[in-house]
Amino acid sequence: MSSGEAFDRHGHCSSFCQGAINGDHPRSGTTNEDHGAFCLGVSLGGLGCGPRGERTRLWLNPVRPYFHGAQTREQWRAFDELERHSGIGLFIETGPECSLIPDVLLSPAEARQLAAELTWLADVASGIDGPHPRIGNA
Repeated sequence: MSSGEAFDRHGHCSSFCQGAINGDHPRSGTTNEDHGAFCLGVSLGGLGCGPRGERTRLWLNPVRPYFHGAQTREQWRAFDELERHSGIGLFIETGPECSLIPDVLLSPAEARQLAAELTWLADVASGIDGPHPRIGNA
């Protein structure tokens, strides 16, 4: 088989895909144009402040890439690699427009690690906990 040969991939939504749950499209076989590049689950978000004082909203969604149609061997591998690193999508919104493409993809393990680190950093910032002194420092 040549590397340019196309293979058919039948698109299947994830169990959390809000488009499929809400009936916006079927659970499988939906065109990429009607579905979008990712299955997106329920959004959770919060407000923050950007480096110039602008309000910045962060959105977190369960995400999984979606594709329906013909792919070359290279596209198939790239999709599979993207799928291996998907789990949680972080969307950073600084203006009125919101993209349906995550700014950052985290695997479930990476998301759990980040959540633990954010919890500890919040404790440090609020004075509940602090960096521990190193052993042997004078």
